[in-house]
Amino acid sequence: MTSTPWTTRTAYNTITINGLEWIGTAWPQGAAHKPKWENVSGQGTAGATSKFGGLDLCDFKVEFYCWEPEHIEFFDGRVRPMLMIQPETKKPTVHTVDYPELAKLRITQCIVKEIGQLVESTRDGLYAYPVTFGQYRAPKPVQTLKAPGGEGGHNGRGEPNFISRVWADPKGYYAAQLNRQIEEEIAIWRNE
Repeated sequence: MTSTPWTTRTAYNTITINGLEWIGTAWPQGAAHKPKWENVSGQGTAGATSKFGGLDLCDFKVEFYCWEPEHIEFFDGRVRPMLMIQPETKKPTVHTVDYPELAKLRITQCIVKEIGQLVESTRDGLYAYPVTFGQYRAPKPVQTLKAPGGEGGHNGRGEPNFISRVWADPKGYYAAQLNRQIEEEIAIWRNE
């Protein structure tokens, strides 16, 4: 059965970030599944097609609603310090996020883009901390191509592989290839 606000109300009223569940109410807004499409014109004057270009990352906003002093204390004491951790390298600080609708969109990790000040909400008597997150998806590892024989630079017969031979002495490699071709041609002529 699909999770809905009517069947699992408590799951939809709060959000969990890095295993820390928000004690008040929070609703993410603006999250979306964003495929990238490139329109490619067809041959001639009419027609076109679309080409899939991968998935774009989305930004979404979460308002952490507060109506009790303990909500503000919890945000200032636990949530804000966790979200304001600065990365020590160029790699971003990634947070896990758990919310039913985000999970349906396969958004399970995010980075913090902006933490706003406490503002009065449009809902009666509520205040909120607006936080803008960016979806995070780890880059796929780059596949490296290896010549036969792997890193040793040799094929399975103990001979230098193609890449090792070319990089070691490009002129010598191509001269040897040319000599081999000439010898094969001479052998063909001698057998006739």
